[in-house]
Amino acid sequence: MVCLVYDAQNKESFANIRFWFENICQHFDAEKNLVGCLIGNKSERYRLINQEAIKIASEEFGTKHFECSAVN
Repeated sequence: MVCLVYDAQNKESFANIRFWFENICQHFDAEKNLVGCLIGNKSERYRLINQEAIKIASEEFGTKHFECSAVN
């Protein structure tokens, strides 16, 4: 299982998810269902990532989407 984590407050971080997904698939010569989940970190604050963009990426990668926070 592979989890791709992006910063919910950084659009570039989210944009890089596609690069990492493709890189993982090529490296492991895997189908697109290799990735297990897409995780948005820093969800306790404002989000710069559009929910529709997250939904589209999650569907394209065949993953579930979760949000988390590292704040205690």
